[in-house]
This record gives sequence, structure tokens and C-alpha cells, in this order.
Amino acid sequence: MGGASGGLVITAVVVFWNTMLEPTTLIAMVPLAQALVAVALAALGALVGWGRGLLDRLRRAVGELEEREQARLENLEAAYAIQQSLLPQRLPDTPGITWAWVCEPSEEVGGDKLSYTQLSPDRLALYLLDVSGQGLAAAMFSDTLVRLIPVLWRRSPELGPAELLTELNREFPMNPVTGQYFTIVCAVLDPAARVLACATAGNPGPAWFRTGERPRRLELPGPPVRLTADASFEQARVELAPGDRMVFFSDGVTEALDPQMRPYGAERMLQVLSVDAPVAGALDAVLQDVKEHIAGGT
Repeated sequence: MGGASGGLVITAVVVFWNTMLEPTTLIAMVPLAQALVAVALAALGALVGWGRGLLDRLRRAVGELEEREQARLENLEAAYAIQQSLLPQRLPDTPGITWAWVCEPSEEVGGDKLSYTQLSPDRLALYLLDVSGQGLAAAMFSDTLVRLIPVLWRRSPELGPAELLTELNREFPMNPVTGQYFTIVCAVLDPAARVLACATAGNPGPAWFRTGERPRRLELPGPPVRLTADASFEQARVELAPGDRMVFFSDGVTEALDPQMRPYGAERMLQVLSVDAPVAGALDAVLQDVKEHIAGGT
């Protein structure tokens, strides 16, 4: 006899036809076949039931994942709305000076921020910062900074940009848990005297455009804030002439990568900005050119 039940049935049938056994032999094998069929049907039914249960569990799991994803998207939308509300809602009112800005995160939320604060009737402070990392963690830290920097600067309005960076480095020591740091470029403008003082901490220096001259960049050494406890920062003083343009930007512009992992680059940005166009139009042109670069169009 075979070890498997299916083999037993087949052997019995063959023996019956070859040896002309009594009908009782066949009758004895029928209940065994019926039992095997019943077992098989029961196993099949159990398998179908298990499959239906698995399908139901999968459907519930997918539904839960969809609900969580929807909640995540709603939270990101809320965070984006909060971040947008922390950006300047109106431009500074400084006679003789035109302002424009654009800020577009690479994700729903991010660590880039810009703002300004009036230190006195004749001194306007402005700053652009970028927190390391991306997503909600970077966004939350940058939101904290954009609220605290004006408080810190108004507490000591006599601080120059380099002194402010030193104070920030003292106020925000490195947190070993998060490991976050931030880069920042800040400046103080005296609109009446047309004098700009500027310092940077890990962020690119501003680009300076003057009619009839090649654009320049103010390269000011200084590590990101929080990386070095005893960091020092240099400060530049620029006397602005009528028609000058000063463009502050984060490395999110110059380091934007195309599909071949090539960066956008500062030279390309300067070339686009050199086109004679209104200030806001020039910034929009750079943003559009960066998007085309990322998409691989150029």
C-alpha cells in the first residue's frame, strides 16, 4: 500500500479490475474515498475561509494606512500654512528701496526662513536662515528661530550682524540628541545713508549687482551656528549706489540638482539675475530656471 491516501485508492481500483475481487472490496473502498473527498473539501473550505479572513484583514490594514496618510497630509498642510504665516506678510516701507522675496520649500515644509525687523527708525535688520535636515523637524526649529531672533535683536539693537551671530551661537549650543545646526546670513541696513552691514554663518554671501560692473558675491567666512562653540564671524560694510541690487539666497538655489546630479550653481544664478528686469521679475526668473534645471530641461 502506498503511504499517501490518494495512492491507496488508486491501488484498490487497479486490483479490483485486474483480479475480479468481490464487490465488497469496492464497497469497502468507497467510504474511504468519500472520507478523503470530505477531508479535501473541508480543507478547501478552511483555506477559502482563511483567505477571506486574510483579505478582510488586508482591507482593514489598507484602510488604516489610507487614514493615517490622509492625517499626515492634513498635518503637513497645517504646518505649511503656519510656516507661510511666519514669512513677512508685507514688504518693508523704506523710501527709495524696492524689496522682493520668494520662498518655496522643496517639500511641504522645510527649514528655510526669511524675515526682517525694524531695530530703530534708521536701522532695518534682515536675515535668511536654513536649518539642517528637511521636513517637520527642520521646520519646527526654524519656526522657533524666526520668532526668537527679533526678540534677541530688539533686546540689544546696537548689535551688528557679526555680533548677532556670536550671540546666536551662544544662545543655541549644539543639542547632541538632534544634531541640528543652521546657516544664516543677516544684515543691517541704514536706508538714509545707503549703508549695508552683513555677516554670514555657513550661508552663501549675498550677490551684489552694480550697473556697468560684473556681479560680485560677498564671501564672508564663518561656520554654521551650533557647530563650534567659540566660532567667530566677519562683517562686511557696503556703501550702496543708486541702482545697486543686493540679492540674498540660500544654498537650496545653488545646490539644486538635475537628474544627472549636477548642481544649479552660483554662476548660472548670477547670469539670470543680470538680466535687466524688475526686482520681483528677476527672482521669479531664477525660480523658474531652477525648476527647469531640476526637471532636466536645460
